[in-house]
Amino acid sequence: MVVGINSMSSGSSSSNSASATGGVSATDASPSGQASEFERLCLKIHKRLGGPPGEELAVAQHGSATRAMLRARDLLVKGGFDVTGISRTSLLCTGVACIRRIHSEVESEENSSLLKTTIVLIFSLLVMSDSSGDVEEERYEEVTDEMKHKKQKPNRIMRDDEHTIETWSGTTLADTAFPPEIEAHSSAWKTALSSDSSVSRAALREARYCTDAKAMVNMQRLADIFFRCSGAAMMQSVMTKAAAPTAPQEEIGDMSFLTLDTIGMMNEANDQREEKLEALVSAAESEAGQAVLRDMILSFKLPASVVGVRRTLLLPREANQTATRMYTETLNAAHEAAMRGSEWSWKSDPDPVHRVSAVLAGMAVIIAKTPDLIRKGDAFRGRVSLPFFETLPPNPGVTRLALVPATGAWIVYSVNSDGEPKIQASKGGFDGFCEMVLLFSKSVKV
Repeated sequence: MVVGINSMSSGSSSSNSASATGGVSATDASPSGQASEFERLCLKIHKRLGGPPGEELAVAQHGSATRAMLRARDLLVKGGFDVTGISRTSLLCTGVACIRRIHSEVESEENSSLLKTTIVLIFSLLVMSDSSGDVEEERYEEVTDEMKHKKQKPNRIMRDDEHTIETWSGTTLADTAFPPEIEAHSSAWKTALSSDSSVSRAALREARYCTDAKAMVNMQRLADIFFRCSGAAMMQSVMTKAAAPTAPQEEIGDMSFLTLDTIGMMNEANDQREEKLEALVSAAESEAGQAVLRDMILSFKLPASVVGVRRTLLLPREANQTATRMYTETLNAAHEAAMRGSEWSWKSDPDPVHRVSAVLAGMAVIIAKTPDLIRKGDAFRGRVSLPFFETLPPNPGVTRLALVPATGAWIVYSVNSDGEPKIQASKGGFDGFCEMVLLFSKSVKV
């Protein structure tokens, strides 16, 4: 979901990029009174919980942040002031950082459980701070004569935000990385596919309707969607700014560029392209490689709500159980592809997702080095960023590969010690993936 760029969870850099997720701006006039106190509390919450994943959070840190959240809630209940953009941004970045902590498994099971509740509380503060519209009255479909005759109750009409969230939940990464033809009238579907910020705003507004017995469960689901999509929107914003043409570049197509100092490396990487890609793929010709290939295909092909976010290469048990119960056809197709092997998928499979997964599986085996690290280690040792992975980031300066789902672009980049990304090259589509993975593989010394 989030690529592990340190600046995304630091105060200043996150403030600049977070506006993409919900109209949040960090450039406010100096607040006074209650607004100033609320801002101070939000900054304190971020200071206690918003750092990048590393060591476990201390109990004292968590307790201090919780007390600050309670005071912030009390101020919102009293009202009478406008919440500043800095306050919202601080809460937003804190929630994203907490989600990252949970998914990258740096916390103990007990701390992770507490953080899940904390995330809902942070989300609740954002919901209380939001004034983007009134609560809509429920609407129902028109009652027909047939419905009257059958004494059938009319169904409630789904709200637009509700529809956006449901569409996103059912969307697969394959739909965004390799988008199908979309009907022009499918505006809600197009929005869900192309804009994480739209989904996060929808989740924020939908939280106002969590008032029944399932309120806490629904709030947990919406909070997870909100911070997951907000993190993705922040990542896209950071990457877009990093790729801004501040230096001469060679344009190589839509969503694509190649910095001048990378042209020689790219030409070298593309020399004997097929042979190099086949060498990557062949690394997955093992039992461990088959397992990675299968789960990589499923990660692209299953809905986002089923895949979730994980630290390791292999899918968690819950996702496998859901796939077995509800997506048998997809599961069988992935299993059959894995049984045929990565080399067959690369040479003979017409499905681009299977071919991409074969290359990624080979790369994963090479980077992991041992079967034990394939099963239990951080996926790609943090060097490949995909929406369903959340790992500890590698050391500063290490070359990474990332997919930006909203644009379909594959990016080769590195991050310096200040958390600032430097983009080497970017290109979308299947051919773009092949070029970027070859450039990335040079740093892995395949």
